[in-house]
Amino acid sequence: MSETTNAELLAWLNQNLPASCPLAMDLSSSLRSGRLLVRLVENLSGDGSGITDAQFDEFDEDESGPFDTAYLDTVFSGSSLPVLTLCSLSAWLTPILVHAVFDFLTPRVSTDDVSMEDMISGNATRLSLLVSRARTKYQPEIGA
Repeated sequence: MSETTNAELLAWLNQNLPASCPLAMDLSSSLRSGRLLVRLVENLSGDGSGITDAQFDEFDEDESGPFDTAYLDTVFSGSSLPVLTLCSLSAWLTPILVHAVFDFLTPRVSTDDVSMEDMISGNATRLSLLVSRARTKYQPEIGA
């Protein structure tokens, strides 16, 4: 099994994205919203995600600062949820969008060892693992 470099994965990702998608500049910040991963897997699998570009645009508009990933614990823990205010709206949209991304990806590409926090924080090691798994599943002749 050959070791695939990040540059090779990035090139493969960009070659397999639909023409309507912007090209990924890296395997971290370019993949944080999940848009390119979803569009890649949609393109390769032929399955639609139901996630609109407008939903991803809301995430992209809120990338002004780091997301507090501890907020995911509040949203998905079942504990009492904080009152929703306009200021916290984007904090709610981010985990909901990332959850939808994972719901779409998981049956198509293994998300084992990759968390929502990894995606939101732009963990390049974990996000490149997702791209590598997509490459292996949908184009095994070059993914091995």
